[in-house]
Amino acid sequence: MELFMSRFFALRRFTALLLASALFSGSAYAYDVEWDDPRFPNPESETKEGQAPDSTLSQIFKDSRFRLDGQIWAAFERRDRQQNGASDPSGPNSELAGFRLGRTYLNAIGDVTKGDYKGYGFRLTLDASEPATDFGDGCSADGNARCAAAGNDNLFFLKFAYFNIPLWQNASLRFGLQQSAIADAQHGTSLQSIWDHRYLDADGRQAFHEWGFTSAAERGVSLIQKHDYFGVQLQLANGEGFRRVNAQDVRRNSIADLSQGAGDSYGLDLFGNVSVRPTGKEKNFELSISFPFRLRNITGVAPEETNYATADVSNLANPQYTIYQGDTRAKRDAFWGSEIDTVFRSGPFELTLGAGGGVRLDRRGDAYRYNQATLVSGINPLDLRNLNTNVAIEEDARGDGLYGFIHGRYEQFGGFYRYTEGTSGTNLDGTLGVSTRKSWLSQSINQDIRDGVGGNLTLGETLAFDPGKARFQKHLFGITWHANDRLRISLGVSRLTGTEASGKQRRINALDRIDGQGGQAARVLSDQLELNNSIKSALGLSANDVLDLNDYIGTRQIEQQIFIRSQYLY
Repeated sequence: MELFMSRFFALRRFTALLLASALFSGSAYAYDVEWDDPRFPNPESETKEGQAPDSTLSQIFKDSRFRLDGQIWAAFERRDRQQNGASDPSGPNSELAGFRLGRTYLNAIGDVTKGDYKGYGFRLTLDASEPATDFGDGCSADGNARCAAAGNDNLFFLKFAYFNIPLWQNASLRFGLQQSAIADAQHGTSLQSIWDHRYLDADGRQAFHEWGFTSAAERGVSLIQKHDYFGVQLQLANGEGFRRVNAQDVRRNSIADLSQGAGDSYGLDLFGNVSVRPTGKEKNFELSISFPFRLRNITGVAPEETNYATADVSNLANPQYTIYQGDTRAKRDAFWGSEIDTVFRSGPFELTLGAGGGVRLDRRGDAYRYNQATLVSGINPLDLRNLNTNVAIEEDARGDGLYGFIHGRYEQFGGFYRYTEGTSGTNLDGTLGVSTRKSWLSQSINQDIRDGVGGNLTLGETLAFDPGKARFQKHLFGITWHANDRLRISLGVSRLTGTEASGKQRRINALDRIDGQGGQAARVLSDQLELNNSIKSALGLSANDVLDLNDYIGTRQIEQQIFIRSQYLY
């Protein structure tokens, strides 16, 4: 009981000190204090014979440091209009409007600075953001749960939770929910800190993060080596990000899923970042060269992810079963890139330049589907429809991107500009997609056998092939007022355009603004007209050809956001 009371009063004293410091800290960036950890006794303390050291005396961790800090990102998003006259689309992953909070971080960080336990430490970070924006339809990644149901669009969730273990000089092991080695490398040189505009929210992520190479944080273990002239971080993690548990969404519903390696996996990803810093500790001129990479599912892929069976024996006289067989290779995508960054400082003037590029390799594999009929008689290669249903022959797909940025500051005022471009995916959103590496002949064969009839490929169908020309271009620029070391406010513009797989300019038209009715309610008017065979015929197209009204009445698609975004450190 006496021990319990002593710990209770020690906790009260510590809590009172923490609150008082938070209230009266004045000009400090954060609450930062050295303290004695009351859970560990000092072996040098006085003890009675046969008793353990008194835990209320001076402690082993007398050189520990504890810190509370955080950030608030407040913003205003202008209600911009698209080229077809429509306002910014609303909902998840769309442009925003009005006043909003981008992020609210709360950090608790503890480190042992001296003694036998030097290098041990921890970090806990709570993050508050808008669930509808960051999580789709609610908090869960698959959209089944709505965390905004309580009437609060900004709710806290755990962003970081890890501890550090010192290994040897300048090396440590980090275990838990932590920064991705690509998004924010912890080995001494980080593109995120050099770019230094993360507070611009979705537009402020460093290039590799924005392209979709990684999430902001991962659950795993990291080996971190820091040195004045180089740094290395190797990270073994789930690969599903900080919002999803491992293998939360394993997709194997079709041979297309198997051949493309869709969905999550039980496997573990290897993230890494290797940096060289020729300028060492020099602060007025910094130069760094880094090589981030990610290898997906290097180990741990479960056999049932690629090979499994389904069955129905409710009628024993006529049992039904299907066997799916895929290739583990399709689960092992790869991402890699390189970057070079330099910083010049002279008195109140600072200039930062950076550039780099990255590659996304989407590995594919062949997949097969067998049932009781095909196992008995085999798959007839002359039965084109049956062949298309039961066999998927895939080739790897690939995407690439480039970026460059510049930002400067003199006294209280600065500006920034960043340009990114890359292979575009289905949506025009700035993430890096992939283009098929299938030849024109392979695409012709695949398209021709879909209806089970060979030799009836139309000109319109061939025009829909993917020659790998889909690209996006994004410009991000603005001016910044550095009110003080705590607060900065930026007025800026984010502008995104692109081209389609055929090389045509991405376009939209005014008919996209008119929703369908009745059985076609899910389609806008332009979609309904594009499926109308009479209109196709009038334009000289066959029923199998693809009609795109944007070729006739479209205007260039521009996704633009004008904004005011700020960061306050506390």
